[in-house]
Amino acid sequence: ILGLRWNSEDKDAGATPLASCPLTLIDGVYTIESFDAKGCGSSLTDSESWTNWQPKVGLQWFSSENTQWYASYTSGFRSGSYNVRTPAGTTDLRPADEETTDAYELGLKTTFMDEKIRFNAALFRNNISDFQEISQQVTANDALIQTLVNAGEAQTQGLELEVSALL
Repeated sequence: ILGLRWNSEDKDAGATPLASCPLTLIDGVYTIESFDAKGCGSSLTDSESWTNWQPKVGLQWFSSENTQWYASYTSGFRSGSYNVRTPAGTTDLRPADEETTDAYELGLKTTFMDEKIRFNAALFRNNISDFQEISQQVTANDALIQTLVNAGEAQTQGLELEVSALL
């Protein structure tokens, strides 16, 4: 099994920090009575494009009529993205870089007892590069801000087992 996917994504983002918007006192609460970005100071905008080739390679072998062994490699892609929930004082809008995943799987699919019992097993591992994550930070004035960042490498792995039977 061979496959190849090409992905292209264009993103435009815009945000207006609300901290610079004029507030109105209504029933003891300060609120933005009518949102007009022009009255809130400068808006932040940015555009970015991401492209990625994603291959897939798979092998399968039938060791008997009821038993299939397989192995696969697939590359995955998540385009970069923006966190438009910008904190006060933000002067630019930058995206997180794209995230990529290399996924590996080895498995077995088989049936027993005149196909009344099915047993499937798979070992898998995903190696993630430039993992996208929301980072929470506390500012000097104790405000909590959230920023989308590339947090580095991540890995998932495991064993999946499935048994089913016809009664």
